[in-house]
Amino acid sequence: MLVLRNKAAIVCIVCLLLVSVCAGLSPAQTAGTGARKVSEVELLLSRPKFLYSSLDNRDPFMSLVSGEFHGEGNIGLISVGDMELVGILWGNKERLAMVEDSRGRGYVLRVGDAVMDGVVRDITKDSIAIAQTFYGETQTVIIQMKRKEGERNEK
Repeated sequence: MLVLRNKAAIVCIVCLLLVSVCAGLSPAQTAGTGARKVSEVELLLSRPKFLYSSLDNRDPFMSLVSGEFHGEGNIGLISVGDMELVGILWGNKERLAMVEDSRGRGYVLRVGDAVMDGVVRDITKDSIAIAQTFYGETQTVIIQMKRKEGERNEK
Protein backbone atom coordinates (compact mmCIF):
# COMPACT_ATOMS: atom_id res chain seq x y z
CA MET A 1 0.00 0.00 0.00
CA LEU A 2 1.24 3.41 -0.97
CA VAL A 3 1.23 5.99 1.76
CA LEU A 4 0.99 9.57 0.60
CA ARG A 5 2.16 12.31 2.88
CA ASN A 6 2.29 15.21 0.49
CA LYS A 7 -0.87 17.11 -0.47
CA ALA A 8 0.50 17.84 -3.92
CA ALA A 9 0.95 14.11 -4.61
CA ILE A 10 -2.63 13.38 -3.52
CA VAL A 11 -4.01 16.13 -5.76
CA CYS A 12 -1.95 14.83 -8.69
CA ILE A 13 -3.23 11.26 -8.28
CA VAL A 14 -6.86 12.43 -7.92
CA CYS A 15 -6.49 14.51 -11.12
CA LEU A 16 -4.98 11.52 -12.90
CA LEU A 17 -7.94 9.34 -11.76
CA LEU A 18 -10.47 11.95 -12.90
CA VAL A 19 -8.84 12.28 -16.30
CA SER A 20 -8.72 8.50 -16.72
CA VAL A 21 -12.40 8.19 -15.77
CA CYS A 22 -13.30 10.95 -18.25
CA ALA A 23 -11.32 9.22 -21.00
CA GLY A 24 -12.97 5.87 -20.21
CA LEU A 25 -9.73 4.13 -19.29
CA SER A 26 -8.85 2.24 -16.16
CA PRO A 27 -6.14 3.68 -13.84
CA ALA A 28 -3.84 0.79 -14.79
CA GLN A 29 -3.96 1.78 -18.48
CA THR A 30 -3.07 5.39 -17.74
CA ALA A 31 -0.21 4.71 -15.32
CA GLY A 32 2.48 4.68 -18.01
CA THR A 33 0.98 7.25 -20.41
CA GLY A 34 -0.56 9.77 -18.05
CA ALA A 35 0.91 12.89 -19.63
CA ARG A 36 -0.12 11.89 -23.17
CA LYS A 37 -3.74 11.04 -22.23
CA VAL A 38 -4.12 14.26 -20.29
CA SER A 39 -3.09 16.32 -23.30
CA GLU A 40 -5.57 14.47 -25.61
CA VAL A 41 -8.40 14.97 -23.13
CA GLU A 42 -7.47 18.62 -22.71
CA LEU A 43 -7.54 19.03 -26.48
CA LEU A 44 -10.98 17.45 -26.70
CA LEU A 45 -12.34 19.60 -23.89
CA SER A 46 -10.74 22.82 -25.12
CA ARG A 47 -11.89 22.63 -28.77
CA PRO A 48 -14.40 25.28 -29.86
CA LYS A 49 -18.03 24.35 -29.52
CA PHE A 50 -20.58 24.92 -32.33
CA LEU A 51 -24.07 26.05 -31.44
CA TYR A 52 -26.77 26.21 -34.16
CA SER A 53 -29.34 28.91 -33.61
CA SER A 54 -32.56 28.24 -35.51
CA LEU A 55 -33.93 31.71 -34.86
CA ASP A 56 -35.06 33.17 -38.22
CA ASN A 57 -33.53 30.22 -40.13
CA ARG A 58 -35.32 27.44 -41.99
CA ASP A 59 -35.18 23.89 -40.67
CA PRO A 60 -32.25 22.25 -42.49
CA PHE A 61 -34.00 18.86 -42.41
CA MET A 62 -37.21 20.01 -44.11
CA SER A 63 -37.64 19.37 -47.80
CA LEU A 64 -37.01 22.29 -50.10
CA VAL A 65 -39.85 21.11 -52.35
CA SER A 66 -43.05 20.92 -50.36
CA GLY A 67 -46.56 22.28 -50.37
CA GLU A 68 -48.75 23.00 -53.32
CA PHE A 69 -47.90 24.78 -56.54
CA HIS A 70 -49.33 28.28 -56.75
CA GLY A 71 -49.79 29.49 -60.30
CA GLU A 72 -49.82 33.06 -61.53
CA GLY A 73 -53.24 34.51 -60.89
CA ASN A 74 -56.15 33.39 -63.03
CA ILE A 75 -54.08 32.10 -65.99
CA GLY A 76 -55.16 28.50 -65.31
CA LEU A 77 -58.73 29.05 -66.50
CA ILE A 78 -59.24 28.82 -70.23
CA SER A 79 -62.15 30.49 -71.97
CA VAL A 80 -64.58 28.12 -73.70
CA GLY A 81 -64.78 30.36 -76.78
CA ASP A 82 -60.99 30.37 -77.05
CA MET A 83 -60.33 26.64 -76.78
CA GLU A 84 -59.70 24.07 -79.49
CA LEU A 85 -59.83 20.33 -78.72
CA VAL A 86 -56.50 18.85 -79.79
CA GLY A 87 -56.64 15.31 -78.39
CA ILE A 88 -58.25 12.85 -76.00
CA LEU A 89 -56.41 10.41 -73.73
CA TRP A 90 -58.62 7.46 -72.89
CA GLY A 91 -57.62 5.00 -70.17
CA ASN A 92 -59.27 2.39 -67.97
CA LYS A 93 -59.87 4.76 -65.07
CA GLU A 94 -59.52 8.26 -66.44
CA ARG A 95 -60.23 10.36 -69.51
CA LEU A 96 -58.20 13.47 -70.29
CA ALA A 97 -58.89 16.16 -72.89
CA MET A 98 -56.01 18.14 -74.34
CA VAL A 99 -57.08 21.62 -75.41
CA GLU A 100 -55.21 24.63 -76.74
CA ASP A 101 -56.02 28.33 -76.63
CA SER A 102 -55.48 30.86 -79.43
CA ARG A 103 -52.00 31.77 -78.11
CA GLY A 104 -50.88 28.15 -78.39
CA ARG A 105 -50.84 27.35 -74.67
CA GLY A 106 -51.94 23.81 -73.91
CA TYR A 107 -54.18 22.59 -71.10
CA VAL A 108 -55.12 19.12 -69.87
CA LEU A 109 -58.69 18.88 -68.56
CA ARG A 110 -60.48 16.15 -66.59
CA VAL A 111 -64.16 15.72 -65.86
CA GLY A 112 -64.98 18.18 -63.07
CA ASP A 113 -62.22 20.69 -63.89
CA ALA A 114 -63.19 24.35 -63.95
CA VAL A 115 -62.97 26.49 -67.05
CA MET A 116 -63.92 30.15 -67.32
CA ASP A 117 -67.64 30.37 -66.38
CA GLY A 118 -68.10 26.59 -66.50
CA VAL A 119 -67.16 23.03 -65.59
CA VAL A 120 -66.13 20.07 -67.73
CA ARG A 121 -69.05 17.61 -67.54
CA ASP A 122 -68.15 14.84 -69.99
CA ILE A 123 -65.33 13.68 -72.25
CA THR A 124 -66.09 11.36 -75.15
CA LYS A 125 -63.74 9.88 -77.76
CA ASP A 126 -64.08 12.89 -80.07
CA SER A 127 -65.65 15.72 -78.01
CA ILE A 128 -65.77 17.48 -74.69
CA ALA A 129 -68.95 18.75 -72.99
CA ILE A 130 -68.78 21.85 -70.81
CA ALA A 131 -71.64 23.13 -68.66
CA GLN A 132 -71.65 26.94 -68.54
CA THR A 133 -73.79 29.01 -66.20
CA PHE A 134 -74.79 32.58 -67.07
CA TYR A 135 -77.21 34.54 -64.89
CA GLY A 136 -78.55 31.38 -63.25
CA GLU A 137 -79.15 29.47 -66.49
CA THR A 138 -76.96 26.51 -67.42
CA GLN A 139 -76.22 25.49 -70.98
CA THR A 140 -74.03 22.70 -72.32
CA VAL A 141 -71.40 23.53 -74.91
CA ILE A 142 -69.92 20.64 -76.90
CA ILE A 143 -66.55 21.11 -78.57
CA GLN A 144 -65.74 18.58 -81.29
CA MET A 145 -62.23 17.52 -82.23
CA LYS A 146 -61.35 18.78 -85.69
CA ARG A 147 -60.56 16.06 -88.20
CA LYS A 148 -57.41 16.23 -90.30
CA GLU A 149 -57.68 16.25 -94.07
CA GLY A 150 -58.00 12.77 -95.50
CA GLU A 151 -58.89 11.20 -92.14
CA ARG A 152 -61.73 8.69 -92.31
CA ASN A 153 -64.70 8.74 -90.04
CA GLU A 154 -64.27 5.47 -88.10
CA LYS A 155 -67.51 5.50 -86.12
